[in-house]
Amino acid sequence: MPCPSVRRAVARLAAAGLLGALAGCATTPTDDAYAGPRPGVLTGSVGYRQRIVLSPEAQLVVRIVETARDGAAAGMVVERRYPHPGQVPIRFELRYDPPGVDARRRYQVQARIEDRGRTLFANHLAYPVLTQGAPQHVDMILDVARAGQP
Repeated sequence: MPCPSVRRAVARLAAAGLLGALAGCATTPTDDAYAGPRPGVLTGSVGYRQRIVLSPEAQLVVRIVETARDGAAAGMVVERRYPHPGQVPIRFELRYDPPGVDARRRYQVQARIEDRGRTLFANHLAYPVLTQGAPQHVDMILDVARAGQP
């Protein structure tokens, strides 16, 4: 059985380590895209479930589209391309003109990952954004692109 002074020293080291770990969590810098809602900015991330490494030639394409009543895209609001995005999850930030967004209409965010002109991953689920109670931040899961998808 260790002597009391050794037990106290071990307890102090453990407490100091725990406090250091907690302090590190408290001071971890947050990315601006995750700082909270900002007017004219849609933030989010994309990922996929497959264990596939993206090539250096890959690029992420994210866009906000206005949707018609049937859910089809009626027009693009903004699109941004991220060349060499790295590995998932990939964060994005889209700036749009707030006066150009009509609160009575519906909008969705769409994303795809391309490599040398071929779509590897794309969202097949709808991700409503911006109006009618929809968020200004979305975390998207992309699916393997369907055959023949550009």
